[in-house]
Amino acid sequence: MILALLLHTMVQWGDLQTATTSTRLSQTLLAGTVEATSQSQLQTNRMARVVDIAVREGAQVAKGDLVIRLRDEAVLSEIAALQASIQSQENALQHATTQRERLERLEVKGAASKVQVEQASLVASHSQAQLQAMKAQLAQLTEQQEFLELRSSVAGQVVRLSVSVGAMAQPGQVLAEITNTDARNIRVMVPARLHRSLSDAQWFVSTDSNEWHPTQIQAVSETPQPQGATYTIYLESTPVLQPFQRVIIKLLQPHSGVFVPQTAIERRGQLSYVYANYDGKPMRRLVRTGYEFDGWVEVVSGLNEGESYMDGVSHE
Repeated sequence: MILALLLHTMVQWGDLQTATTSTRLSQTLLAGTVEATSQSQLQTNRMARVVDIAVREGAQVAKGDLVIRLRDEAVLSEIAALQASIQSQENALQHATTQRERLERLEVKGAASKVQVEQASLVASHSQAQLQAMKAQLAQLTEQQEFLELRSSVAGQVVRLSVSVGAMAQPGQVLAEITNTDARNIRVMVPARLHRSLSDAQWFVSTDSNEWHPTQIQAVSETPQPQGATYTIYLESTPVLQPFQRVIIKLLQPHSGVFVPQTAIERRGQLSYVYANYDGKPMRRLVRTGYEFDGWVEVVSGLNEGESYMDGVSHE
């Protein structure tokens, strides 16, 4: 039941207005953080010593840039020994090939038998097969050694280096982390009381409250709280932002209801009143208010759509 109180003091009428239902935008400022959505971790699959770190934490790297160089002394020694063996095998193959060709010429002259030629051919074929196997093994070892040059798989920023030059890296150990600065979003915590109209909300992001860039929701997750819930909103980032940067989020939400100017509201302590027109006379009514923004106040109850009220009332 609407509480109506007749005034016993002299009231000066203001402008007579009619209460109507309208939709207005409320503004809320929130704090947000830019987060990277893609991250690359560099690690090795073997025990090796760090011999060079080509970047520093915070540095920008391109895809394929060298980040860390490792050295596995055992692999290097094995490669050197295998290269020497290949050289010897190549000499042996050259000798076997020359011997076979000489016997083939002698066979034509009748100075060598067919059996001798066949034996020489077998020796040359065997030498050729051994050489090919050695080269395949060398290629495998070389590939392992190249794997010890850790390069960035993405273009981004080096956010962590967990080793130093001279340290022994263990298999599976994460040696560096690189964020992809082209893949990022903005995380902002939104109280549950603002969640009811998020689907129709307008979002803007700024670093200084001067220049605002429009953005939109990517995802929403809910975190239960003792007093309700907090919603983590992930927004699209803009090219001017970088990961870990603090930003300001402006949230504009539409609200429909009966709105009156702030100048039509009289406040006495915790109570709010409006002056309604009752048979041509001013009457003070107790109202319950809601959202307030841009000089307007939402009247939740106490004043209905279509009723007249005074704006800018004064009394003595």
